[in-house]
Amino acid sequence: MANTNFVVHNGLTVGPLTINATTGVIAGGALTGVETGAFTGNVIGGLAQFASLNSTPVGNAVASTGTFTSLTVPDITKNGSDGVGDIGQTGNRFAVIYGQSTSAQYADLAEKYEADAEYESGTVVHFGGEKEVAGCDVDHCTKVAGVVSTNPAYKMNDTLEAEHTAMVALTGRVPCKVQGTVAKGDMMVSAGNGHARAEADPKVGAVIGKALEAWEGGEGVIEVVVGKH
Repeated sequence: MANTNFVVHNGLTVGPLTINATTGVIAGGALTGVETGAFTGNVIGGLAQFASLNSTPVGNAVASTGTFTSLTVPDITKNGSDGVGDIGQTGNRFAVIYGQSTSAQYADLAEKYEADAEYESGTVVHFGGEKEVAGCDVDHCTKVAGVVSTNPAYKMNDTLEAEHTAMVALTGRVPCKVQGTVAKGDMMVSAGNGHARAEADPKVGAVIGKALEAWEGGEGVIEVVVGKH
């Protein structure tokens, strides 16, 4: 049994549909048009619910991409590959998202500051220079701000715009440029050249964090747990 196109809701059209008279399975039924109101509910007596709008079968229905003013569904299930697909865009974000976060892919909390130049990930910066932060050029500096993050798990002040910015890790584990001999667990302070170094007796306010790895000498990059420990 087949039927022609028909309007299902405020300008959305489905069709043509083919329904198996024995099984009740719906086939076909491209979803076209622009939605101008809330779209909820079931299609054909609840045989299939349009919970997906990207040509992926949902129950016994297939729907093509549509534009909706509002969409109400009890659950959203992702298909495709793990870690692929976004919600929103960097230049066109959603407003408040109500939900519960259970995990983060990366390991530090960072905040964006205006910087006087572009700095590589892992660089130690301090509060100073012509802008808010600059590469730390003072050994054992008590004005140290943190380490430029590589992949922050959470970005605070992310909409800040300036000629140069630095996303500075404030807490968590982060790759950090270091020099000299470092033992795991050593307290780290600024070395005066954008790097960190181990310090057995640090001044108040000078600690960047603690080394999570050992380093045998010279310059390199290791993971440091930043924050006041």
